[in-house]
Amino acid sequence: VRPFRIYVQKAGQAYFGDVVDILIVNFDIVRKYPQLAVSQWDLRVVDEAHYIKNPEAQRTKAVTAIWSRRKLHTTGTPIENRPIELFTLLHDIAPGDFPSRFTFAKRYCGAKNNGFGWDFSGSSNSEELQGILRSKYMIRRLKKDVLKELPPKRRQFIELAIDGAGRLLADETRSMQTSNHQYRGQGWKVLTTRQIIDESSRNQNGVETWAV
Repeated sequence: VRPFRIYVQKAGQAYFGDVVDILIVNFDIVRKYPQLAVSQWDLRVVDEAHYIKNPEAQRTKAVTAIWSRRKLHTTGTPIENRPIELFTLLHDIAPGDFPSRFTFAKRYCGAKNNGFGWDFSGSSNSEELQGILRSKYMIRRLKKDVLKELPPKRRQFIELAIDGAGRLLADETRSMQTSNHQYRGQGWKVLTTRQIIDESSRNQNGVETWAV
C-alpha cells in the first residue's frame, strides 16, 4: 500500500490535481483553477462550508462546480441567521432531495410576497426541518466531545484604569463613527467605552440595551 500523495495548491502555480491523491485548495483561489471541475474526485470536503451559503457568490459557484462521488461539508456555524442559508449546502449535497430554492423557502423559510418580491428571511416548519437534517444530513459534535484536551471555558473581568485608556477611547471614537452611521438607521445606539461609562454613571436606576 503506497502512501497518499498530498499537495497544497498555491496561487500562480501549475495545477497539481491530476498527479496527486489529495489536493488542498484555499477558497480564494478555487475559481482560478477551472481544472478542479474537470478532474474526477472520489470525495470533496468543504471546510468552513458556511462560506458558500450565498448561491450568487463566485466562490460558491466555483466550489459547487467541483464534481465528486461523495461530498462532505464541515462547519461550526451551519446557520448564522436564517434557514434559507442552509439551502445552498443542502442542494449541493443532495440536489434530488432539495431541488428548488423556492420550494425550500416556501416550506421552511416562511416565504411571503411583500409587494416588491419574495422575502425568504423567515422561518417555518422548523421542527420538521430539524428532523430531516438530523436523520439524514447533519451530525453535530460538541467541542467537549471531540476536543477533550481543551480546558474548561473561563471568564475573567479585567479592570482598566480610566486615566490610562485615553488612546483606546480616541481610537474607538474614530472607528465607531462608521458604525454609528450604520446602526442609527436601524434605531440602535452604538457607544464608545467613554460613552458607556458616562451612561452607566447617569443611569444607575434604569436599564437600557446598547449595541456595542
